[in-house]
Amino acid sequence: MSEEDCIVVHLTLIPYLRAAKELKTKPTQHSVRMLSQEGVHPDIIVCRTEEPLNKELKKKVALFCNVKPDAVIEAIDAATIYEVP
Repeated sequence: MSEEDCIVVHLTLIPYLRAAKELKTKPTQHSVRMLSQEGVHPDIIVCRTEEPLNKELKKKVALFCNVKPDAVIEAIDAATIYEVP
């Protein structure tokens, strides 16, 4: 099996801070960095979030997580994580 035979999808949370009225990408950046240190590099990042992600935020996640901007996918929060896919 080669790298071309599989895909790594990383599901992460982009928390929304109500007091600041902003989404935070640092937890996602940190989790991707930790995965990368273990040799796992995500091809796609699915971002759970309470609020919609704008283009700038998707570009920021892509830049700092070393994926293409179209590989950053928004997934509005659901009652359970199993409803997201």
